[in-house]
Amino acid sequence: MTLTEADCRATMGVRIDDAVRLWFAREPWSDVPVAVVTERIVAGVVAHVREHGEAIVGAVEAVTTVRAAGLHIAVASSSPPY
Repeated sequence: MTLTEADCRATMGVRIDDAVRLWFAREPWSDVPVAVVTERIVAGVVAHVREHGEAIVGAVEAVTTVRAAGLHIAVASSSPPY
């Protein structure tokens, strides 16, 4: 399945498993299970972030400041815990 940039924007912020199910419902395929497609996408994103990911400007400093103040810090995300 080929997605346009507009297609991708339409599912921005949607959990990847929900997005894959949405695209499957719109344009079903039969060669690979939805769960496998989801796993492949997540694995690709994880690999890309590990190789090319960089913290946004100010992120490291913000964490350092919070820790120095003795405060607890956490990250909240709808992404899978990989």
